[in-house]
Amino acid sequence: MVRANNCVKNRMLAVALALLLILSPILSIAEPMLPIQIAVTWTDGQGQPQSAIATGIFYEGYENAFWLYLPPEVMQASDAVITLTDMTGQYVGGFSIDGFPLSALEAEDAGTSLTEHLPVSFMGYDGQGTPIGQFSLYVSTVAQVPDAPTLTPEPQPTTVTIRLIDSGTGYELATAQSLTIAAGQTQAYYAPHIEGYTAQPTEITIVVDEFGVPNQQVFEIYYTATATPEPQPATVTIRLIDSATGQEIGTAQSLTVAAGQTQVYYAPHIEGYTAQQSEITVVVDEYGVPNQQVFDIYYTAAATPEPQPATVTIRLIDSATGQEIGTAQSLTVAAGQTQVYYTPHIEGYTAQPTEITIVVDEYGVPNQQVFDIYYTAAATPEPQPATVTVRFINSATGQEIATAQSLTVAAGQTQVYYAPHIEG
Repeated sequence: MVRANNCVKNRMLAVALALLLILSPILSIAEPMLPIQIAVTWTDGQGQPQSAIATGIFYEGYENAFWLYLPPEVMQASDAVITLTDMTGQYVGGFSIDGFPLSALEAEDAGTSLTEHLPVSFMGYDGQGTPIGQFSLYVSTVAQVPDAPTLTPEPQPTTVTIRLIDSGTGYELATAQSLTIAAGQTQAYYAPHIEGYTAQPTEITIVVDEFGVPNQQVFEIYYTATATPEPQPATVTIRLIDSATGQEIGTAQSLTVAAGQTQVYYAPHIEGYTAQQSEITVVVDEYGVPNQQVFDIYYTAAATPEPQPATVTIRLIDSATGQEIGTAQSLTVAAGQTQVYYTPHIEGYTAQPTEITIVVDEYGVPNQQVFDIYYTAAATPEPQPATVTVRFINSATGQEIATAQSLTVAAGQTQVYYAPHIEG
């Protein structure tokens, strides 16, 4: 029975030894290999050489950092020297503190903390003397290993409250507003416009530090009621726009409407265009604010018709009476043509002008639709007596048989002439 128990124990020891042999390489792999070795050597009070080797720190954020525990008296030892060994062969140029006296480092005692004191920083160099690695060394006379560092939480955005206060009553004019700002940021907030009030201040600056703490948790903007001015008429602009080109057709028009009034504006007729809306309504509220500052009326160009001949009217006017002398005349002229019309002669009148020129453009539009020619009556001369000749003719031969006689008769008179007796 005892032999059986011994066999079991021997087998268990053999298994344990085998496991140890198997796990030894794995355990050695779990310990990270340090790129350098840091050692301090000194002589103790009995004249015996002593040394201490720094251990690596493997917390996140502490890459290439080492912890060196030393007895307190070593910090003041005059012969304490720090030695660095390159374990990888890449720091051919050595290290910036290699061979330095420990006292020359002026290292602070880190105690047990990685955060309360600054470490000694040093560089590693390549063969050309170029820095290729930076390291940190914490020296402690208290603990052989440091306490685990406390993780600093990620700073969160902070939310501040902004209240809009009536300075006269102390009451809020609107619902308080919330503004969220990321840690480490600064943001300006502009006081919103409230009709009938003036804000003080007009803006506030919210500063959130890197820890997410704002410069103030609640901000108050005070508003003072302003005196209500007499409402003024509003002037609006009306633009007439070619819908195809977007350009204005003619000069923009201004329309002034009294406060509290409504006025309808009718789209004016523009030759060759059709307005897309025939009217607009301008409404000005009791404060003198229009429903719109600029109104646009869009026009669509009408299709250009085939130009037609133009017919003009020519009137012949008595310049003294203004009445027409005879029937007005019509004259038809083709588009793009020019025609001269000569004034007709009217007995007893003088015409002005003596001719007119009718020009019809390519669209069939004449230079004038109605032409007037004015006639002035000629002056009537004083009537003079009339002298007539009386001849005495042989009816057989047609020859005069006596000397012709002259007879003068006053204008407007009648006179009888008796044939004289001629012998034979």
